[in-house]
Amino acid sequence: MKAFVVGILSLTATLIVAEQSYSCDFERDTCGFTNEEGRLSNWERVETELGGRKGSYMQVLINSTEKHIARMITPYFEHHEEVPGCLVFDYYVNGNGVKGFSVEQEHDYGITTIWLQAGRGSGWQKAQVDVEIDESTRFFFSAKFDPSLDEKSTVAVDNAVLRISKC
Repeated sequence: MKAFVVGILSLTATLIVAEQSYSCDFERDTCGFTNEEGRLSNWERVETELGGRKGSYMQVLINSTEKHIARMITPYFEHHEEVPGCLVFDYYVNGNGVKGFSVEQEHDYGITTIWLQAGRGSGWQKAQVDVEIDESTRFFFSAKFDPSLDEKSTVAVDNAVLRISKC
């Protein structure tokens, strides 16, 4: 009876690991997320409290009073054949200076917008996006700002997960 129970537990753990290909909560590091060079502002890993959530996450730090875009790029997620995936992340948007927040996906055939922030929520929100993962998939998190409208505006991302399954 003991061996049977252990076998079931092992199978369950394997299925969970096989389903989830990538996960980052930004508690230890940036998980390979980088900033696109040449931008006036960058995404930075910060450890503080924001919107009632204490911990580490990626946040845009505004370094200019001019309109600008901060763009954060994920590492490549390589899969030998095209498969369905689900990109899930928590986001926080606050302030009148935020003019847009979106996610684009790069495939081997180009870059397309896959998610746009719709409306203003309060506090942290969760986004889930069905995607197709291929040999050269990566994602771009872009935040557009006009600091002249509100220089304390904030965009942050936490708990990014890419699963090999539909949402």
